[in-house]
Amino acid sequence: MQKTNASPLELLVAKAILLDVAECRLPAEARIGESDYAGKCAVSRTPVRQALRWLHERRVVDLRPNQGAYVRIDSIRARALLRDRCFKKLSVQASAEPGFVTVAHRLRGQLTRPGEWSGGLLKDSEVARRMNVSRTTANRALSLLAKENVLEAVPRRGWQRAFFTVDEFLHWYDYRLLLEPAALESAWANLPRGEAAKLLEDTQALLNGRQLEKVPSTRRVALDTALHLMIQRACANPFLRRSLEQVEAQRLISVSPSWQVPHRARKTFQEHAAILRHVLAGDRRAAGAALKAHLENARDHVARMAREQNLQRLGNEG
Repeated sequence: MQKTNASPLELLVAKAILLDVAECRLPAEARIGESDYAGKCAVSRTPVRQALRWLHERRVVDLRPNQGAYVRIDSIRARALLRDRCFKKLSVQASAEPGFVTVAHRLRGQLTRPGEWSGGLLKDSEVARRMNVSRTTANRALSLLAKENVLEAVPRRGWQRAFFTVDEFLHWYDYRLLLEPAALESAWANLPRGEAAKLLEDTQALLNGRQLEKVPSTRRVALDTALHLMIQRACANPFLRRSLEQVEAQRLISVSPSWQVPHRARKTFQEHAAILRHVLAGDRRAAGAALKAHLENARDHVARMAREQNLQRLGNEG
C-alpha cells in the first residue's frame, strides 16, 4: 500500500473495514454500510466516506454510483494490507468513543471466534498487553462485557465466560424474537442481494451433501451465523444493530455447549434457505414470517431438549 496523508480518523475507519474483511465478517462483494462504520467507530459519516474513497483508490473497495461501496478483495489480501506501517501507530484510543468501549467491542469480537482466548480465565494484564492499553482500561472493558452477561468475575482471579442455563437461553430466544424480525424490517432496503444469493447457493450446496453431520463444525457455524450477520450489518437502526451485536455475542460466547441446539443442522439450513428465497423474491412479509418461525422452532427445540434431559435425569435418579 502506498504512503498516505489520510487523517487518523480516516485510517481508523479504513482499518476497521479491513479487519472485518480479514476476519470474514465482510466477504467479497459484500456491501459496506456507511452508518454501520460511523456507529462502530463513533465518527460522523464524513470520515467513513473519506476512508472508502481512500480504500477505493487502493482497489480495496468498489464505489458504485447510487449503490454504495462493495468489498473487492478477500481475507488474505486484507490481512496483508493491515501489516502496512500506516496502521501500525493506530491504537484503540484513536476512536472518538471511550477507549474501554472500543476494547470491549474488539474483545467481544475475538471471543466469538474459535481458538481466540480459548479456555481458562481472562486476566486484565493479558488483555491490556494484547490490546496495548492500560490495565484500568482493560478492567473497564471486562466490566462492560460482564454487564452484557458475556463474562463474569472470579474474585481475585480474573474473568470467565458466563454460561447460560437453559431458562436463560429460552429468555434469550424470547428477546431475540423481538429484535431480529424488527431488524430485518429496518435492514430490508439495505440487504445486499448479491450476498444473499451467494449465501443461498452455499446453503443449498450444504443441504445437497449426503452427510451434513460430517461437514466441519467451523463451516456449519460460519454458514449458520452468516444470514444473521447479514441482517445485523444491513440494519439501518443503530440501536437495533448494537443490540443484535450483543445478542449474537452472547450466543457464541455465553451459551453452554449443551444448549447449542445440536441435531438440528439440516432443519436450520432449510429454514435459512426459505428466508433467503423470500429475500431474493422481494417478499418482505414472507421473509419476516419465515425468520420468526425459524427462531420459534429453534427455541421450541431447546425447550424440548430440556424436558427430555430433565426426564432422563429423574429416571436415572429413580
